[in-house]
Formats: sequence, structure tokens, C-alpha cells
Amino acid sequence: MALWGTLRHRISGSASPPDAGHVVDDFFHKTPVDPRWALHTVEQQTNAFVAEQLALERRGIALITSGATAVPLDIGDDTFVDAAPELQELQGPAVAEYLLQLGYAVIFVHREHSMRPFTRHFEQPLRSGAFMEMLRVHEHGVELSGVDLAQQVHFQQIVQLHAECSARVLYLSFTSVQHYLMLTRVTATAMAAAKDRGIVVLAATLMDFYVPVDAPAAATEAVDTKCSAEATSTTSSSSSLGDGKSKFVKKVAKKVAKKISGEFSVNFVRVPDILQKIRKDWCPKAFLVICKHHLASGAAIEAAHNDLEKSGVDVIAGYYHPREMLLITEQEEAIVTCPGDEDINDAFASAVANMHRSFRRKREILSRGKQLLLLSAKFSMLKENDVVNEDADGNKNVQFGLGVKIRADRRAPDAIAPVYELKHIFQNKSRCARAHVWEGEVGHPSGESTRDVVVAFSPAGNPETIRDVWGDFWSGWAEDELREFKTEMKGMSFSSAINLVTSSVSGDYEPASQLLKFMWSKIGSAWSDGEKTRVRQSIQNMMAVALDRGLTEPAGISILEKLMRKPRIQRFDSLVLDEPTAMPVHAQTHTRRRRRDSDTDSTGSEETNPVRLSKARVVRVHRAINDYMQDMIKEGLLDTILQYVEQGVPVHVTGYSMGGMLGQLLMLYLGDHARMSRWDASKINFVGFGSPRVGDIGFAARLHVLFEPQQLLIVMHPSDAVHAFPPTAEGYADACIKIFLRVHGLGVGRRTPGHFSLLPVTKSIDRAFEHAHKARVHNKSNKPACSFCQSKAHVSAQHRCRYCIERGSHRGADCPNRNKPCLLCGNANHCTGEHKCRVCQHYGHRGRECHVQRDVGFAELLTYSRYHHFLYYNANLNKSVEFVS
Repeated sequence: MALWGTLRHRISGSASPPDAGHVVDDFFHKTPVDPRWALHTVEQQTNAFVAEQLALERRGIALITSGATAVPLDIGDDTFVDAAPELQELQGPAVAEYLLQLGYAVIFVHREHSMRPFTRHFEQPLRSGAFMEMLRVHEHGVELSGVDLAQQVHFQQIVQLHAECSARVLYLSFTSVQHYLMLTRVTATAMAAAKDRGIVVLAATLMDFYVPVDAPAAATEAVDTKCSAEATSTTSSSSSLGDGKSKFVKKVAKKVAKKISGEFSVNFVRVPDILQKIRKDWCPKAFLVICKHHLASGAAIEAAHNDLEKSGVDVIAGYYHPREMLLITEQEEAIVTCPGDEDINDAFASAVANMHRSFRRKREILSRGKQLLLLSAKFSMLKENDVVNEDADGNKNVQFGLGVKIRADRRAPDAIAPVYELKHIFQNKSRCARAHVWEGEVGHPSGESTRDVVVAFSPAGNPETIRDVWGDFWSGWAEDELREFKTEMKGMSFSSAINLVTSSVSGDYEPASQLLKFMWSKIGSAWSDGEKTRVRQSIQNMMAVALDRGLTEPAGISILEKLMRKPRIQRFDSLVLDEPTAMPVHAQTHTRRRRRDSDTDSTGSEETNPVRLSKARVVRVHRAINDYMQDMIKEGLLDTILQYVEQGVPVHVTGYSMGGMLGQLLMLYLGDHARMSRWDASKINFVGFGSPRVGDIGFAARLHVLFEPQQLLIVMHPSDAVHAFPPTAEGYADACIKIFLRVHGLGVGRRTPGHFSLLPVTKSIDRAFEHAHKARVHNKSNKPACSFCQSKAHVSAQHRCRYCIERGSHRGADCPNRNKPCLLCGNANHCTGEHKCRVCQHYGHRGRECHVQRDVGFAELLTYSRYHHFLYYNANLNKSVEFVS
């Protein structure tokens, strides 16, 4: 059979994958356009609709597909294979209705005669016949009666909402899978004009295979013939059509004859996967949602993650249980539920709208990532005796200092390129950390300009500074000091070396502190004051961040109970519906939780989550970073920025590396004072680059009480391990959303397995150091032994089961999940603790989560320190989809 030939080609590997670019292009190039589709007219209509809705400044535009696609098996379309829409047919209309109520415009691409927005409410009465019982015939016509008051009000609201939204919806219908793909290309291309205001929800049920057919016009001529007698006339008339048409007509006549005689064969071809085309070419900046039938099995969830990686889809949704939907994103797997008297599809629609709002807010902040990175990683390293190559006015070699003006983004047109003026400089006592306050006017394409403030904190030191350290050592400036340092190192015992390397594991930083102090004394005597300034400050910063990192409570923070009495003030912006439609939006009472339970799960707002509030009472932060911040606050940093907050000026806090740590701590103070003073905090946001952790779970919980999650972002390179430092074993926790720059060629940003990767080696080295440290302190520790394994290397709460990776509850021999399938991948041939990561070759976590590590060892930090570099971030900001403004 032809089908077996196609499958054999596919299995043997000779066929191209359906998402290959040339496969998709060949489909649209070779598939003839049915004149009945009127694609040219549809294209003009769609473009005009999008332009009109954008001119009316709608909140957004949504492209929603719905219904099942049919596959015609013959040219006459009288034999076809149809897909059962199941429950998926309800998702598209529900999302369309909800978005229309929020003020969106909607392009609804649906199967001909299938369910449309607002008609789904009448489906059950129509199928059961109850709708006919509601109608009464009178002398003046037909009226709706025989229903209770609640139903009557419900139907009246639906009809009124339908009338109100009719001008904001465009209906387009399809009849076959080929027609559907053609319409999707036309409408998705038109959606590119909406940029990040666009939503693409693909909820249509798409067949896996289709049968290539030629133009129906030629088919009509062939189908009208009658077997042999008309085959002769077809042959004679085909001579004037050319060789190609002649062969086609003969083929059609032969197929018709076979069909009449009882024989019928078709050739199925794989339907091309257009997801990558939508993401990369047709509308790359839109919010892309894919709807699946079910996402209840591990295999289906794994396939969904593969779609995220290959195609860059933002959300994949599917039914997890009858009243639950699973939403899979790059960051999480969330389950949406609703009460029994509500429709789960309405809850899904509400979740999509909320996620699009978060998506837009995040993109709005990250669109300025390039400017913020330059201000934090480059200009914040400059001092008063440095010069700027060129200022905003075109002057060359301008001395850096207060009043200097720079153009942060030289790629933008001069009319809208932001120009910033340095207004304030704040430093700590040792002058090794600085905060620059830039004030500027940001132009917009509309011609208007808005006032803007950027607070940029300096990093610990740039790679050029570190290179200068070793360059000065080896240039002969410090020969005597270097000789003494070598002599000291030769006398170091093996146990001292183990103590030095395992400092991050043991928490004892005395050996490392003594070594660095010794180096510091030699460096201090080797350079003059002018030469050693930056080097000394960089080393001092690294010593402070790495060694003086005990947790302490910051001064001047309000008590949580007093803080919660003050409501969080947030004015409406362009991303929030400030003028509701005539019909009120139905308030959804759905809940949202993560698929795997954790202490950070939330069923509602961060402000009302009792678990989050209980942890936000006590806040502790990095001791050295807190000292730096207190010095700057005494100089007037906080009071200066609060003046802008009071005036409603947007404030962007940013920092690279150590500067990001200072930025997070400043956000704590800004949010606290804004809340207590009843000021708007929605215009304060933080974007860090390669930033380590700052505080404990209380610090993270307090920030989530003060700000929306989208206001706290950290951009990371997937191979940069600094974000996992200081380790969670010391009580530190992540306080911001981490956005990993996307690896070139992949849809998500994460580590990938490689043949020459050093990660398995560094992980093994760190583990060896850890075991060596534990073996050494085994007999010296006075702590009680673990009650599960009697080991003194850890306490009972840290005991980790090797089968289910849970800590502090049982030992492996008593594990109740020992013979259960892996919770990470769903396979039954191994348990969770035996799951091997394909990136680092270690056990207990997934490859896609390898870069989101909790702790990092010394060897890994040292090996991958080259990725903690301004140049890596500067280059990848242009390539990452997240930063296409």
C-alpha cells in the first residue's frame, strides 16, 4: 500500500521531519489553491481587520482556531476522513468569548458549521430538545418563555454580549486540512503587525496525515465523465492541455474507474508542522498557545516539552482530569481547576488572558535589556577620571562625571533613542561599590516622550580587571611578593587544600579567608595607589560576596502585619483593562497549582497565600551586601529614588553580577516604603544580569508580597552557574524569575548535552571534594548522627532517599516509592532517584532542569566562569526571542 510506503520511508529515516522548513514550503508551493477558498480576498480582509483594530487601540488581537479538520480522500470531496473534535472544540470558543469581554479583537478560524463563540451556551438545550420547549408561538411571532428567571437573564446577557462584540470579531471558516493550513498562514502573517499584543491559540483538531489532491476545477471535468466512453473524449480533449494536464486527466479517469469498480487506494502524506513557521517567520512576537486533547500521561507531557524546545511555544494546554487543565510552560507545569458549577474552559480562558498580560509585561521590561545591561555592566565601572568615547551630542572623549549624557541604544533611530543624563553617584565607604542614577527622556514612535529613571549598580569587577591582576603579577612588578607566595603555597598540606576547596560545602571559610588576606597584603604592597584601585576593589568585592555571606536582618524594614494593613496601590496601565465592556466580565474563581507539590505552590495571589505570608515575617539577607546598601542609604540613595516613586516616574533598577544583588536589596526598601506611603509600585521593576542570590526564603517571600512576579527578573546565560550561588544549603533562596537566554537553534534557554562537555567532569570533582570533606569531618563533628543511616556527615533532615530523592523522611530500604515509575519522566523501568540527567550524567534530576540548579560547586564555578561575562550577555541579547522588542 502507498500508506505502508510512506511509513517505511518515515521509519527508515529517509523522510524529512514534518517541521522541516523545506517540507512546509513544499506543501504551500505544491498544494493548489481552491478558487472557492478566495484566499486573496481573505488576506485583504484580515489585514484590514488587524489594521483597523490596532488603530482603535484594542487591548490585543487574538487568532483562535477551532474545530476538527477533514481530509478529503478523492478529488470530488465526496469521500473523506474526519477527526472527532472531542472536548477540544469547546476551548476555542471559550477563549474567544473571554478575550472579547476583556476588550480584545478576535480572528476566529473555525470548521464550517462548527461551534462558535456564544453558541456553545445553547448546545445542550438544542441537543436535548429543551430549547424547542422554551419557544412559544403567538400571533405576533415566536418568543422565548418556559424558562426560569436565571436562565432568561443568562440568555439575555449572552445575546447582548454577542451584539456588543460583533464589530471586534472576524469569522473565517475552513473545510479541509489543506484549507485550514492556508488560512492559518494568511491570518498568522497578518497577526505580525500586532507584535506582543497578539495571541495565537491553536485549538483546532488537526489530522496527522492528508491526501494530496489537485485543483478541483480539473477534477470536476474528470468526474463528470462516464467510464470508458467518456474516457475517450477526455483523451481527445486533453491533447490541447499539454503533457502535464493530459497525464493528470488520465490519472483521474483511472481512479474514477477503480472507484466505480470497487477498488479504491489513497496515498497518505504527513501533515507539515507549522509551529516553527509561526514562531520564527509569520508572527514571531505573538503569545503562542497550543491546545492538546489530553496531557494526563507522562509520554504526552514529555512530547509537550519537546514541542516547547523545538518550536518555542509559550504554553501547551490539555485536559489533565475532567475538571482540570494542565498548562506547560518553560518555567512550570501548572494545573488549573474550577468549582463544579463552572466550566473548566472558562477557567482556561481566564488563565490564558492572565498569562498574556504577564507575557506582555515581561516583554515590555526586557525590551530594554540591552540598554540596562550597558548602563550596569559598562558605564557603572567608570569613574570621574575616565572618559566616554562619545556622548549623546556626538562629542568625543568626554570626561565621565555628573551631567554627562549618553545614548544607551545607538541602534535605535535618533528620534526615539533614549538619552540619559547622570544625576547622582552613590558609593559605599570603601568605594568599591557604586550606584549611578540616570535620568532621561525616552521617546516613543508616536512622537511623545516620557521621563525615565535608571538605577544601575556596579558589578564586583569585569574580566579585564581580573586579567590585569594576573598580568601585573607576571609582568615583573611583584617578583618578590610572588616568590613569597609560591613558598607559602608549597608548604600547604593536603588537608588544608581540602578545607580550602570544600569551603562552600562545609561553611568554614577561615582557610580561604586567610589565603585571600595573604594575597591581599602582597597585592597591596606591589602596586601604587593609582594602579591598584580597580584591582583592589574587585578583589575586595569578590571576598565580600564569597566569604562574608552570613545572613542578617536588614534595618529599616516594616513589620509584616503593619505592611499588610496597607493595600498595594497599582494604577491601571496599558496592559490592564481600565474601561470594562458594557457587560461585566464573569469573575473566575479558578485555582492554580503546580503539578508537583512544593512549598512555593500558590492557589491565588501572593499577598493572600498563607504559606507565603508566614515565611515573609522574618527577612534575612547577605551580610556584606547589606553593609554596602546601608552605606549608600546613608549617602541618600533611598531618599533620592523615593522622590521619583512619589512622582509616579518609572524606575528601572538594574545590575550585573554583584550589582544585581544590590538591586534586589534596593527593591526591598523601595517596595516597603511605597507600600507604607500608599504610593504606586507598579512602575518599579528590576532586571538583573547574571546575579547571585541575596537572601533567604523570607526575603523572597517579602518581595513577592510587595511586587508582581514580572517586576523581578534575572537574565542568565544557561551555562553561567553564578545564579546558584550562594548555595541553598546555607539558607539562600531565589527571589526573582530567572529567564535563561535561548541557545541558538533551540526554542528554550537551557543547557544541552554535548560530546565534549566538561560538566560531568566538574560535577564529579565537586562530589569528590564533598565526599573527602565529609570523610574528614566524620570523627570531628559533635553533631548527632543521622537517625536513618547513622552517618555524622549530615543530620536527619538532610538525609536523601536514593529512590525518591525526598529528604528527612525515610531511608532507601524503606522507601514506599521504590518500585514506582519515575516522577520525572514517567518511565516504569526506573525510579526517580535513578533518573540520569543527559546533560551532566548525574542522577536525580532532568536534563531540561540541569541549568536551574540549587547549588554549585567550586570546580563548576571555576570552569564555567567564562560565561559570567558581559560579552556573552551582550551577544545573546540580540539572538534571544525574549528580547526582540
